[in-house]
Amino acid sequence: MADPKPEKLKENLKKGFYLQNLHEMTALCNELAKSVEIPLPYYFLENVFTDIANRWEGEALPADKGTVTQSFLIPEINKLLTLIEEQASKEALFDVMNDVSSMCVKL
Repeated sequence: MADPKPEKLKENLKKGFYLQNLHEMTALCNELAKSVEIPLPYYFLENVFTDIANRWEGEALPADKGTVTQSFLIPEINKLLTLIEEQASKEALFDVMNDVSSMCVKL
C-alpha cells in the first residue's frame, strides 16, 4: 500500500492557505522529507508553507492578497507534487522549485 501522506498533502492544498492548514501541510512535508530518498522537494515545501504562515500569522490578511498568493502558488506546488510522483529529473524539480521561490520572494 502506498504512503497516504502525499495524497493528504494534495487534499490539504485544495483547501487553500488558511493558517491551520499551512501548519498541517508543514507537518506533513516534514514527515515526508524524513521518509523519502530525495527529501529536498518536501523540505523545500515545508519551508514555503512555514514562511507563508509566519508572514500571515497575527496579521489581518486582505482577501485579495490571499487569493492572489494562492492562485500563483497552488498550481506550481501541484506541478511539483506531480513531478515528485513521476520521479522526474532533479533538473525538472529544480525548475519548479525555482519558480515557486521566485513567487515567494515577491509576496
